[in-house]
Amino acid sequence: MTNVEKIDKLKNRLQSLIEKHKLLHEKVEVAEAEKVQEKYLVEMKKQKLSLKDDMWKVELEIYSLEAQDEA
Repeated sequence: MTNVEKIDKLKNRLQSLIEKHKLLHEKVEVAEAEKVQEKYLVEMKKQKLSLKDDMWKVELEIYSLEAQDEA
């Protein structure tokens, strides 16, 4: 698999993570408005942070592969 193919695959993965994060963010806002128990909010917020970490890792991998192509 070429770097371009890897980058495309990673960009698709990143977009999927972004969409999941956005959806979870909306769920957290609704849960907060409805005064859901804190333990459920904490779990959703942990999931959001985990998604953010995954997004950061994928972005880093994309930048690394792009830098290799430029070198």
